[in-house]
Amino acid sequence: MDLQEKLADLIILDDPAVISKTAEVLEGLKYSPVLLSDFPDFLRVDSKRFFSEVERMIQGGSSLTELPEGETAESFLEKQVSLLVYHYKLLNRLRRDDTAAWDEINELMEDD
Repeated sequence: MDLQEKLADLIILDDPAVISKTAEVLEGLKYSPVLLSDFPDFLRVDSKRFFSEVERMIQGGSSLTELPEGETAESFLEKQVSLLVYHYKLLNRLRRDDTAAWDEINELMEDD
């Protein structure tokens, strides 16, 4: 798994006020990303906590005791990390008030 490649275009915004404001808007929309892992309060995560959680996952493997059918521990871990990275990138785009990212959230929420 090439984590550096997955994170190549990540722009981090760790301003606590912006993190809180963005999380409040997303929580108001009842937005909850599918992560395939337990990550409490993901919408309010900063880069330090995010990277330590990803590192913990990579070092410890998947926390599931039973894997989905057809999955190896390695392939499922890859999916877990990929989803975390995808949603963290999206979260940082939302924090930077990226219009396309907010459009993506609005489309997701309209489908529900």
